[in-house]
Amino acid sequence: MIAASAPAWLWIVFTLVAATAQTARNASQKKLTEQLGTLGATHVRFLYGLPFGLLALAGVAVISQGLPVPNTASILWTVTGAITQIIATALMLAAMQGRSFVVAIAYTKTEPLQVAVFAFIFLGEALSPMPAMAVAIATIGVVIMSWPSRSSGVSFTWRPVLLGLASGSFFAISAVGFRGSVSVQTDTYTALPHGSDQPQTLRPNSIVMVDDGCVAEGYQSDLTRTFVLGKATDKMKRVFDIVSAAQRAALAAARPGVSLASVDAAARKVVVDAGFGPGFTYFTHRLGHGLGMDMHEWPYLVEHNMYGWDSPTLQPGMVFSNEPGIYIPGEFGIRLEDDMVITEHGAELLTPPSRSIEHPFDA
Repeated sequence: MIAASAPAWLWIVFTLVAATAQTARNASQKKLTEQLGTLGATHVRFLYGLPFGLLALAGVAVISQGLPVPNTASILWTVTGAITQIIATALMLAAMQGRSFVVAIAYTKTEPLQVAVFAFIFLGEALSPMPAMAVAIATIGVVIMSWPSRSSGVSFTWRPVLLGLASGSFFAISAVGFRGSVSVQTDTYTALPHGSDQPQTLRPNSIVMVDDGCVAEGYQSDLTRTFVLGKATDKMKRVFDIVSAAQRAALAAARPGVSLASVDAAARKVVVDAGFGPGFTYFTHRLGHGLGMDMHEWPYLVEHNMYGWDSPTLQPGMVFSNEPGIYIPGEFGIRLEDDMVITEHGAELLTPPSRSIEHPFDA
C-alpha cells in the first residue's frame, strides 16, 4: 500500500537492505552453530525471538481491541507453520556446519519455487506466467551462483545441497501453513468480529458470516458476506440495510486528497445515527485496511491511522477493504466487506456489493 504514496524505487532499497540483513543474520547463525551445535543455535533463534513475538501479540491486542479467536483449522495450520519453521531452521544450520555457507543458503533460497508448488497443492493457488517465470529465473540464478568453479579447488558435495533443499521445503510449507485458514461464523458467533473456535451448527434460518479472500498474481483480496439460510428477522434486515448504507457512505467519501479518518467517520456516522453508537460501541473495529501483497497492510481507514501517528491522505491506486459492521452481543453481527480502489476522481468497488441478506450474491 505504501507504493501509492512513495517512489517505486524505494522497494528496491528496502529489498536490498532486507536481503543484506538476512545474510548477516545467517552468517551470525553459522558462527553460533559452530559454538553451540545445530540444536543449541536453533533454540537460541526461537527462544530469544519469543519475547518479541509476545510483544507483537500484545500490540495487536491493544490496536485491534482484542485478539482473534482461532478455530480448529486455523490452529492446525498455525501449528504446522510453526513446527516446519523450526525444522527448516535446524536443517539450514546443519547444512552450514559443512563449511558450505554459500551452497547451503543458495539451496535454502529455492523456497519461493517450493512455496509456489506447495501453495498449488494445498491451497489451489496457481501463479500466472510472469510471476512463475520470475521465480524460476531467481531460483536458477542462486543455484548457478552456488556451483563451485573448477579454479576454486572446492569439490562438490551433496550433503549441503540436500539439507538446503530440505530446509527450503520446510520454510515453504511453513509459509503456506500460516495462510491456510478461512473464517466462517454462525448465529450468535457472528457477533464476534474475530470469530470463535467453538463448534457451530447450521440450522434453518441461521445467519452466517463468511470472511475469506484469494490471491491473484501475488496480490491479496479480502471479502466478507453475511447472509441468512432461509428467512431473516426484521431486525436482521434493518441492521443489514444500515451496514450497507455505511459502506456506500464510505465509498462516496473516499477520493484523492482526503484523510483516512474522514472515510471511517462517514461510515461510522451512518451507524451511530441509526442508534448503534456511540463511537465503537457496536461498530467495534476500523473501517478498513490496506490491501496489497499482504492481506493487512498499512495504512488503515481509521482515525490516526490506528497507530497514533500522522496519517497520509488517499492517493489514486491505493486499495483498501471497505468493511463496516454492527455486532450485537448475544444476538448476531453483520459485516459487509468489499475491496475498494481509489481512482483519479473518487473510488470504486472491485467486487459487486451484497444487496440482500437473504440473496447475498444477486447483482
